[in-house]
Amino acid sequence: MLLPTVLVALISSSLAVVTLRGAPPTAPNVIPCTFVVTFPPDHDAISTLSDHFAELGLDHTIRVVHNDAFAHFASFQLDNGCNAKDHIETIPGATHYSHVRSVPRPVPFVISGGEQVSVSNISTAESIHSITGVNRARAELGLTGTGITVAIVDTGVYYYHPALGGGFGAGYKVAGGYDLVGDSYGSTNYIPDPDNDPIDNCSAESHGTHVAGIVAADARNISTSGFVPVVPFTGVAPDATLLAYRVFGCEGDTGTDIIAQAIYMAATAGANIINISIGGGPAYPDEVDSIAASTVSKNGHFVISAIGNDGASGIMSAGSPGIAQDGLGIASFDNAAVLGPGLTVNGKLFSTSLSTANAKFSPDQQLDIVVNNLRADALNIQNDGLDKINPQATGKALLLRWGDTSYGGSAVRCGAAFAAGAAQCILYNNDDSIQVSIRGNSNIPSMIVSHTAGQSIIASFAASKKPTVVYTGKQSYFPFPTGGTVSDFSSTGLDLNLFLKPDLGGIGGIVYSTISPVAATLNSVSSAYITLSGTSMASPYVAGCAALLLQKRGVNNTDFKQMRGYLQNNANVTKLFKSTLVNSAASQGAGLVNVYYAAKQKSLVLPSSISLNDTDNLLSRSTFTIYNNDDKVVYYSLSVTNAATLNPYNHGDDFTLDQSSMKVNDNYHARMLLGKSFVVVPPHSSTTIPFFVVPPNPAYSDLYPIYSGYIVISASNQLEYPISIPFAGVAGSWKKKRIWSRISPSLVSKWGNLQNIPATAVTTALFADQYLTPLKQKGSTLNGTEGAALLILPTCTSYFARLEIVPANANLSATLNQQGFDPSNPIDIAIGDPSEFEFEAILQPLRRVAYTDGQSIFKPSFYPFYGRAADAKGIPRNLPSGTYTVKFSALKNLVPWISNNSSDYDIIETPPFHLVF
Repeated sequence: MLLPTVLVALISSSLAVVTLRGAPPTAPNVIPCTFVVTFPPDHDAISTLSDHFAELGLDHTIRVVHNDAFAHFASFQLDNGCNAKDHIETIPGATHYSHVRSVPRPVPFVISGGEQVSVSNISTAESIHSITGVNRARAELGLTGTGITVAIVDTGVYYYHPALGGGFGAGYKVAGGYDLVGDSYGSTNYIPDPDNDPIDNCSAESHGTHVAGIVAADARNISTSGFVPVVPFTGVAPDATLLAYRVFGCEGDTGTDIIAQAIYMAATAGANIINISIGGGPAYPDEVDSIAASTVSKNGHFVISAIGNDGASGIMSAGSPGIAQDGLGIASFDNAAVLGPGLTVNGKLFSTSLSTANAKFSPDQQLDIVVNNLRADALNIQNDGLDKINPQATGKALLLRWGDTSYGGSAVRCGAAFAAGAAQCILYNNDDSIQVSIRGNSNIPSMIVSHTAGQSIIASFAASKKPTVVYTGKQSYFPFPTGGTVSDFSSTGLDLNLFLKPDLGGIGGIVYSTISPVAATLNSVSSAYITLSGTSMASPYVAGCAALLLQKRGVNNTDFKQMRGYLQNNANVTKLFKSTLVNSAASQGAGLVNVYYAAKQKSLVLPSSISLNDTDNLLSRSTFTIYNNDDKVVYYSLSVTNAATLNPYNHGDDFTLDQSSMKVNDNYHARMLLGKSFVVVPPHSSTTIPFFVVPPNPAYSDLYPIYSGYIVISASNQLEYPISIPFAGVAGSWKKKRIWSRISPSLVSKWGNLQNIPATAVTTALFADQYLTPLKQKGSTLNGTEGAALLILPTCTSYFARLEIVPANANLSATLNQQGFDPSNPIDIAIGDPSEFEFEAILQPLRRVAYTDGQSIFKPSFYPFYGRAADAKGIPRNLPSGTYTVKFSALKNLVPWISNNSSDYDIIETPPFHLVF
């Protein structure tokens, strides 16, 4: 079951010597019988564990042992089963323990390339740096990252790449690091096999090498065969020093214990900045990796992380560790230009993105085009090719409109084209944005082209002229229509506690950078570079900018709040694509990073962002402080700019809308009233400004719109770049928002109908059987042998949920007690097929679902229930026959801890049913 983690922990027994922190044993991705235990600094952890488990007669295998000024812990796996209460909570001298969780491998969007050839418009190669102030910071301030060390915690780095210095160790760009896992970890082996060499020349994605190149590559003047770039380019901070910490093997996942050790090792080695392009989904704040990130950031080693790639799922899709309050969470903005293969229509060149599943097009290949429906775009058809295929498609290149992916993405549409006999599948986009990547279908060569390219083809056919369409196979630079705006895949805030995230953004949409030779071969490119997209790319871009900022301001003179403040104060606040509306702070944070402004700025405003919470808990008044660091008096004028409102719900529909369905408009704002509109601040002095907030009109507060805006401060000494302070809040009572979905016409339309599920069954419920027969109000029988179906529909993420069986009378409670259950406490049902896999229905977190699968948020699933529940020892077994109800309980929003108060839960109780076998 794919359910990620949550920011909460179970409370261990107050009598336990060693207390639990972080994820409970039932949390998703917990590695069975694998623990991390913390000790005092001078404790002999290895001997303690060896003696303890020898006394218990248990075999254990050590994974990680770490002891430095920041932390002392050991992680291990028990080889023959485990019981935390008896085996872990009794370890002598230990202070805390946590369950080790598996952390998924980062998955960027791959932009397949054609033949690696030189292009003529080389000036666009560094355009990525023109919209972020990097070029000006170099030219005017001489900033290149000299003297700053950036650690890359990732899949390892292919440091032999000439653009990354060509070697490893003192004197090289990649000056140090460590392999914490070994090649085989995560695929055939889950016990780390560490060594001193963090090289990655085996993974297909070469993620860490790409990230390292974004920070500090120098791909100028390279003539080595296999490493000549399409165009010369540099990373953000080409003179920064890199450290590489490899936490993934060639394939597979890693663990929270391994990431924690890498963070501490990087800080101990002197990293000024630690980039973590890993994660996704909320996490527990007191797990070892989260604690590590917070600890080192507070001690001057700044952690910068990706916010996640689930933007398509709508609001509150931001993930960990980017949501950590002591780190920077980075959104993605699209590049100014895209380097990729081209397609000509009647001689005019357009950009294209090839399928990652099948890109078997030949250079200069002429495509024999057939349009599936000439009116698909004019009629705004969303499922082109899924209801019928043009019978002339056989042996041709079939052109289809992209439409709404909830009806089926590129794999489904191109699969339909293949089934109809088409030779190639060509999708065209719905608008002028460029689709950064498509999966396509492995059975048929597939690509996606721009809306304009598709219309050019259709226009020729409409004029009774067959177009000449040629795939060139050559790389070219194309202006990126959405350049400088938030990438559509970038996850949206706020976080679960309504704190403003992301913090700001970097360039992550369409980024050309370094990869290993093995990855080049696996991705069918002749030179070791590729274009990837993701917040995984945006995070190292901001990490490189932070390196330039620290070079200018000094590592000893800048703490985390100041660094974050300078970056947020001076980010470029952007508008929505093709709109006059300022984009929501929940999407862009403070805006797109501008390191030139951040480095030159002589004023600082703290706090650098303001979280207003919901209407019930509104931050109705507070202050911010302006610090004048100049040698002269500065005059400041202050104003407020409202940003677009995100409307994540519809009337009569309790399900969270996705990005394509959510209304974004300008109709709902709080009033941010500033105590002063003009102030004078003497040199090297400060002034504190009060502000007051009037909540939005309550008319639509039951739809929980997210409103935001920016306090704009213009300084007389730097009028070119005013300071901006983002603020955001939610209208209405967020605690009253239901967790469980009861009724959702949008979910029926965008998920249920596509699965042939009756509308009456699209609701949180237990059904009488696996045919989705609703339970009657009275008299339903549920056969545990045959099984029934459960549909769990959380509309937003909850820190804690459970599904418990409730006996109808005292006699049945007595029978339960006799058969090993404990009716004095909640009895959690067992979900799943007992012959395959079943689990106790305690869900921490209960992650919200979406219409379609994303990277960390997934579409709904039905789960089987066979009349079983966890007994008093937590072991699933058959319930005695009798009459029961099932109670769905989910902790409400903004309730920070597991509560014994029923009013803190959203509860659904089924009608009574008679369980038989």
